[in-house]
Amino acid sequence: QTLFTRKDIGKSKSIQAKKILKNKNIKAYDCFITEKTISLLKCDLILDCTDNLKTRFLLNKYAVKNKIPWIYTSLSETIGCIFTIVPGKTPCFYCIFKGKKIEEYCINIHGRLAEKMAKLQIKEAKHLLNNQKVNRNIIYSTLTKQWKIKVKRDSNCAVCSIL
Repeated sequence: QTLFTRKDIGKSKSIQAKKILKNKNIKAYDCFITEKTISLLKCDLILDCTDNLKTRFLLNKYAVKNKIPWIYTSLSETIGCIFTIVPGKTPCFYCIFKGKKIEEYCINIHGRLAEKMAKLQIKEAKHLLNNQKVNRNIIYSTLTKQWKIKVKRDSNCAVCSIL
């Protein structure tokens, strides 16, 4: 959220991010994540900032199958959510959110919240990359408070129970 301006509305976020960051090691693809394009993800860690369940469930399935840790992060108005998923060690996204009604919109995102959640995501990524303990709880955060919810792996999960 803090990377883009109003001038970037309607433009590919991945292409714009590559231009803004000016990093030659970033590969940018102007496409939606689908069953056909998911294999473009050649990485060791997924930092999720997508805005819909269909994509998140697809990311989850891909990450679990390929044993790629990923950090789910979402924002809506003044509420944020972050959860680190480590295939084989933590519950997966499907364990937690299958069958749940979740609002699928990102509107009126408060800039400070986006910055706070991005910092939490980076902190978790550093822990993963340094083989340190990661947070095993869902963290909800508003601008004024933070709370954690313990989550458990579903032993009958259609996605991660095969690990």
